[in-house]
Amino acid sequence: MAKEAQSQGFTGTQKGISYVGNHAYAYSGVLNIDNTITNLLEFNTSSEYLNISWFVGFGEATGNDYEFICNINNIEVQALILPDATITYGRDMPFKLIIPPFSTVTITGQNISSTGGKNIWVTLTGKTYS
Repeated sequence: MAKEAQSQGFTGTQKGISYVGNHAYAYSGVLNIDNTITNLLEFNTSSEYLNISWFVGFGEATGNDYEFICNINNIEVQALILPDATITYGRDMPFKLIIPPFSTVTITGQNISSTGGKNIWVTLTGKTYS
């Protein structure tokens, strides 16, 4: 289940979204991602729409191919395959999105070339608008 939006101070990494004023952010934290589809971020938006950017990073060189998918309300709206993913931060990034109010957003990751896991993270930042 998607985490509800929060509006308090920084509470550490989580899969949900947080708000500070009209700014929104989410950090997955470093997660070990293998060949299982893994939810990196998952949250519900509130009554305002979001104009966001999201980035993928690697805590180590992987030598593997990774796929990342962003869904809004269970509809795939963006997808990225990083062949032979490396430590290069934000390669082919950022992805930019406008997310409607009252939406469920999920960003997933998966190693599509090996069963081994590697350390990966996702960061999302943006602004809210009425």
